[in-house]
Order: sequence, then structure tokens, then C-alpha cells
Amino acid sequence: MRHVRLGRTGLQVSRLCLGTMTFGLQCDEPASVAILDRADAGGITFLDAADVYPLGGTFDSVGRTEEILGRWLGSRRHDFVVATKCAGAMSARPWDRGASRKHILDAIEGSLRRLRTDYVDLYQIHPAITAPIIGASRPEQLDDVLAADDKGPSADLKARLDEMTREYRYGDDPR
Repeated sequence: MRHVRLGRTGLQVSRLCLGTMTFGLQCDEPASVAILDRADAGGITFLDAADVYPLGGTFDSVGRTEEILGRWLGSRRHDFVVATKCAGAMSARPWDRGASRKHILDAIEGSLRRLRTDYVDLYQIHPAITAPIIGASRPEQLDDVLAADDKGPSADLKARLDEMTREYRYGDDPR
């Protein structure tokens, strides 16, 4: 599999990215694992998820895709580029969706837990969901998240978000 640079990030990713939005609902876990195994065998090392996946489910199923992906990755985490997104509704609570500072902080912490990792390679605010809310100004939204007060993100999370923002803006690869 050929690898290419992802935009201006400097991050090298497999030319094909495996989207996982059906894992955990339309595809049960054994079928999802079979798809992941086949993608891995074919050289696909770029995996895309979102906190609300699988699509088409209920609040009981949100996050299931990331859970399946986290179990599958296990000790192979460093062999893959993992992208995930936030902004979709995670519950009926009005603050549990969108691109607010609170929701983004809650979303990244939840994604890290479900993915069983301490970092993601590409974190995105889902444009299909939030475009009317935040427009095209992605880095400024993340800057707001980084302007943490006493109840803000842990130092480790703040450093990871800062690295991701810097990579997005300047094309630096922090690793």
C-alpha cells in the first residue's frame, strides 16, 4: 500500500482509509473484526471513526464503533493512524453535542477511553454536523478548548490537543 501525506499535516497515511461508521450496528463485532483484519492484510493503516458511530443507532449504541476498534487495536495501536471526530449527539442532554468547549473536552476523553489509547493521530470536529455552527474556523474552536480553566483538560490532554492544533496549523508532526 502506498502512503501519502495527509494535507499539510506532514502525517503519512495509507492511501486508503477504512471508515468504520457501520461497526457495531450494521456490522456486528465479528464482521467488523474480519473487515479490520482484511484491511490490515491489505496494508491499510489509516482508520477513521467518530464518537457517535455506528450511524443509525440510538444513544445506547453511540461509541460502540470506537469500542470495537479499541479492542481490535490492542497492542498494535502504534501500527495505525487513528482518526476520530466529535460533534454528534451522545445523549439527550443539550450540552452533549455540538462544538462547545465542554462537549469537545468530554468527547475526546470518551474517545480515548473507548479506543483504549492515550492519543489519537487526527482529531476532527465533524464538519457535516457542525458546519452551520462553527463555520470553517476549526483551529480557533480547538484554541478555545486549550484555554482551560481549573475544570479544563488534564495536562496530558492539553498537551495532546496543543500538538494536534500545532500540527493542523503548521504542518508539524509532533512525533
